[in-house]
This record gives sequence, C-alpha cells and structure tokens, in this order.
Amino acid sequence: MRNHVLASLLAACFCLATPLGAQNEGKFIQAELQTPIKAKRAKPGERVKAKTVGSVTLPNGVKVSAGETVFGEVTAAEANSVSIVFDQIEIDGKKTPMKLFVRAAMMPGGDPAKQGEAVPVGAVIGMDGVTLQTDDGPRHATKFQSSGKELQLKTGLELMLGAE
Repeated sequence: MRNHVLASLLAACFCLATPLGAQNEGKFIQAELQTPIKAKRAKPGERVKAKTVGSVTLPNGVKVSAGETVFGEVTAAEANSVSIVFDQIEIDGKKTPMKLFVRAAMMPGGDPAKQGEAVPVGAVIGMDGVTLQTDDGPRHATKFQSSGKELQLKTGLELMLGAE
C-alpha cells in the first residue's frame, strides 16, 4: 500500500495533463531540459536551458506561462556527476533573475514505482543509479550523481524547479 501511495504522489508531481498552477499552488515550476549535458565534457560556466510546461503564479506574484525559457549553468562537472543551477527565466521576452533549484527529476516514461519498490529519496526516476542533491549554498546548485557510470542528462528530462 505504501509503495502505491508513493508512486501516486510522484506521478501526480509530474502529471502534464493538469496545469501546473493547479497542482502546486505556485510553489514549483515544471520544465523540460532543452540542453543535453554530458558530464564528462561539461565545463563550469556552460549555459543550459529548459522550457516550462505549465503556467503558474509564484508566491512573489511573478506569472510564468508555459513555453517560457529557464536559463542556468553548469557549476561543476566530473565524468559521473554534474552540478547545475537555474538563475534566470525569460518572461514575455524579458530575462528576469530568479533563484530556482531542482527538487525532483524524471525521464519521460520513467516508472515511479519500479516493480512495486519505493523510489529512494533523491533518485532520478527513469535513470537507474542516478541521484540528485541540492546544496545549501546561496545558489542552490543541484548535483546529479551517477553510481560509477558516465552521466548524461538528456533533452526532455522533466524537472520540478523550486522557486525562492
């Protein structure tokens, strides 16, 4: 029963059929990664992009529509890990500074409850052996870590971004 509740909760977090604003009441921005990142080749300062997939009004009153571009950068990289931060969002053609951090991630078609097992906290759904962790620093960089294999974040990776 507990596994089914967890699977339902994770599925609800990533449900694309319902507008995001109705799901999270302005706490999160759901986006899809547009820039593939190969950790082995990534360099600090390299820019990355994501596109929002739902509309939401954030607690600070900022309205984000579906299709807006979120900008970020790689802050650190090794063969099996990469840290990224999202720090700007383009709203109505104007770039706005904003602190965003990755709260959860899932590959399209990822199964939140693989063979009835609970998904470990910090796991990236659909990417076996990959975890994520957000640091407590001022930029809230998120580190994606692979257990022993080269890491690649593919276009379409679904991201749940928390806004400060």
